[in-house]
Amino acid sequence: MLKSLLELLLSKFLKRADTEFMASQPMPKGWSDRIVIAQGLGSFDSTYTAPCSGYLCIDGGSNLSFVEVGHGPRSRQQVSNPTIQVHLAWPEVYVPVKKGDSCRYIVQAFEGNSNNTTIYFIPAIGGQTS
Repeated sequence: MLKSLLELLLSKFLKRADTEFMASQPMPKGWSDRIVIAQGLGSFDSTYTAPCSGYLCIDGGSNLSFVEVGHGPRSRQQVSNPTIQVHLAWPEVYVPVKKGDSCRYIVQAFEGNSNNTTIYFIPAIGGQTS
């Protein structure tokens, strides 16, 4: 039902070939299906291997200087602000990851980091999930 509703809505704006392509794309599962990898204050620098296709996400805390997630130069998201006068506050970054791919995540915090950063993985549904 959801797929047919999506196809109906897309048919109003896109060609038929485009709607079939769009309807077959993977989307993240619900919030309750997320896998928390790391959480807390301070800096993080590690690698995560995806158990299935999905999205590696970082919900940053306060007083951060740099946040990056990705696997390779073409599939990377980052936010940075290296000046001590202006800090990043609660940035959110994510990147899609295929099953079995390793993805590096980095969070650098200034002193005074007072809100937790959460790094988590959300599996994908639909599309190519293997």
